Amino acid sequence: MNEDVGEIVSLFKVLADPTRLRILKALEVQSLCVCVLVKCTDQKHSALSYHLKLLKEAGLVDSRRERSFQIYVLTEFGNLLLKHIEKHFKKAETEKSRGILPL
Repeated sequence: MNEDVGEIVSLFKVLADPTRLRILKALEVQSLCVCVLVKCTDQKHSALSYHLKLLKEAGLVDSRRERSFQIYVLTEFGNLLLKHIEKHFKKAETEKSRGILPL
């Protein structure tokens, strides 16, 4: 039981913020520049940059420069993790509607 869980804890901390989840959901649809993400999240540019930095450090998003725009994209890991989370919640909602209680 002495397993190091630091990386998992860090990932859950990153995912625990509603703004960061909104960013991930927006990037699930398409790659976006910072200016569009500012509008989508209703965050100031500086606050959004902080959230994007944490998401990038967690390996959930990446970025590239296109002319004068910084474009953010969901990584393969970010996409798989988001799909897995969504699948889990859809399954839980279906079971709840059928009256099946989780173990």
